[in-house]
Amino acid sequence: MVGNVIAISEALALGFSRVVLLQVSTPEWLALAAAAVLVFAGFAFLIGRRADMPRCPRCRHALPPHAPMPSGVCSECGASMRSHNDCMKRRRAPMTGSILLCLGLIFAGYGVGDGPRTWFLKQVLPRYRVDSTQTHGTLVIRLSSPRWPDDAALPLVEVSRSGRNVFRSTMSYPSAGEVLAATADGDDATRYVWIRSDSGGSGGFSTTYLFQTSNDDEFLPAALLDNGVFVPAAPG
Repeated sequence: MVGNVIAISEALALGFSRVVLLQVSTPEWLALAAAAVLVFAGFAFLIGRRADMPRCPRCRHALPPHAPMPSGVCSECGASMRSHNDCMKRRRAPMTGSILLCLGLIFAGYGVGDGPRTWFLKQVLPRYRVDSTQTHGTLVIRLSSPRWPDDAALPLVEVSRSGRNVFRSTMSYPSAGEVLAATADGDDATRYVWIRSDSGGSGGFSTTYLFQTSNDDEFLPAALLDNGVFVPAAPG
């Protein structure tokens, strides 16, 4: 059975901008068998095997099996040994074991097929992927889109100030930015952040939200524009 080494949609969801699609003729049972072997070997390296004879815990220099502890210092490398148990520690290889476990999980993912693999990735990866980030002083604006092509959710707009979320909403075709508005008498300009939602197309309908952000702790609704026209505030 011909299986894709990695699916294009999954690669895009993981953040890759360029994808080379390879195909291999590998039966699924063979990938699962390889995964089982790799996982078993990975755990074996993580657990390690008990030393067959007393050895220096640092350089693995062999010591006489039943000889009393010498001065507590290895004659080869100078490592200190506090007790006989120090010389009988398991020999572990955590780096090798971790690599083998990761390879085993990859083989298992391709062995179970596209459906279960995609379902698993959807459970462990965030639903949204950040497309752009704007920083204006202590203000951070993030525009995100759904990670998976079959997700019908709208893009997400998030605004945080000094690490605290002050705005979060889904919108169609969102955009955002900052603008300075100066008064006619030449006073200090007022800072605003605008967030726009667009229905798309040349004749689309847009809604723009304007927030005042002049002070460091401000994020106050200032105005609403429909297709670029200010909407008057309701009488209160």
